Amino acid sequence: MSTSAPTTPDTPPPKTATTPPPTSPPKTRTCISATETENFESGVFPNSLWKTGGDGAWEIDKGDTYEGRYSIKSPDLTEAPSFPAVSTATIVTCDNYLGGTMKLNVKASVLPPADVFVIYVDGVKEMQLIDVNDWTSIEVDVPEGRHEIAFSYQYNVFNVIPLPPSPPNREGVYLAMSKCLLCLHGFHEMVRC
Repeated sequence: MSTSAPTTPDTPPPKTATTPPPTSPPKTRTCISATETENFESGVFPNSLWKTGGDGAWEIDKGDTYEGRYSIKSPDLTEAPSFPAVSTATIVTCDNYLGGTMKLNVKASVLPPADVFVIYVDGVKEMQLIDVNDWTSIEVDVPEGRHEIAFSYQYNVFNVIPLPPSPPNREGVYLAMSKCLLCLHGFHEMVRC
């Protein structure tokens, strides 16, 4: 015989152990907003925010960094199957990005006609760097909204055959992100760029 109290329409049923509702997996970020920071200190590249493609893949590098332990480095395209050869590392801002400045450090040890380094925003050339053999801080203005920022290492873009010998100190391109990747215009101190 059961000794528990009977339930009536006004009495809730006795509590029993329940299984928590299923949770969805964490959402993978595919774009970056202005208040987020991004760097390569996880040692993983590419990741959900960054893509790399073209005739070779950019890679994580721990041999030459601006600050911290890691930077990313362009691939060696000297043995590419055809020329010109291009490799790009790309990041995208989110739809809600309010516009601001991308701050990064670059070492573009490249020299035409062999190679060049170009930064594009939505396919429009914003900056070209050559013969930058020491880490240099640069800034790229990024308008509000969703935009693709592409860092493009281009080898033998003029299709010169044979290429003149490259000086031995040419290393390709390295990128390192400052503590704040994308900063809102006028709010630099708020987000500590």
